[in-house]
Amino acid sequence: MGHAHPQALRWNEPLALERNYSVANNTARLNANSIPIAAWALFELIQDRDLWELVQKEAESVFEINPATGQRILNVQKMLVLPLLQSVYTEILRLHVSVNITREVVAETATIAGYKLPKNALIQAPTRIAHHSEIAWGTSEHPASEFWARRHIKHITVQDENGNVSEKAEFAVTAGPNDFFPYGA
Repeated sequence: MGHAHPQALRWNEPLALERNYSVANNTARLNANSIPIAAWALFELIQDRDLWELVQKEAESVFEINPATGQRILNVQKMLVLPLLQSVYTEILRLHVSVNITREVVAETATIAGYKLPKNALIQAPTRIAHHSEIAWGTSEHPASEFWARRHIKHITVQDENGNVSEKAEFAVTAGPNDFFPYGA
C-alpha cells in the first residue's frame, strides 16, 4: 500500500480514509495515553501522602449502597465531577503528556515568527511549550514545571436553602484555549 502525499492529509478536509479509521485512531490514542497517565497519577500520588488521602476520601464519597442488592457501587456520574480528581488528571495531562499538533496552512501564505509558509504546508507544534508556559500556568508558589494537584481548582462561595454560606471547591481550567491541548486537539 502506498503512502499518501503529505499535502493530501488535510485537517480541514477529512479524507474517506480518515473517516474510516477515526474510531480506530482515537482508540489507539486513548490506549497509548491511558497507561502512562495512570502510571504518572500513581507516581504523583505516592509522593504526597496527604494528597493520596484527600483523593481517596473524595473517591470514597461517591460510593453508594444499591437498595436492591445491598452492594456497594460506584456512582460513575458523581465520580466524573470530583474537583480534586479532575484537577489531578488535568495536571497530569498538562505536565506529563506531550504530543505534536499538526496543522495545514490553508491561507495563500502565512508568516509565523518571520518564516513565510506556503499554502498547504504542514506545521507542527509541541504541546509541551504551551503546557509549561509560566505565563499561563505558573504562580508565585507553584511554577509551571512542577506538579500541583490543586492548580485547576477554584473556590466558590455557596449558600444553602437555609442561608448558610460555605466555600466549595470547583474544577476549573484557568488558562486560555491556546494554552492547553491535552489530546493534541
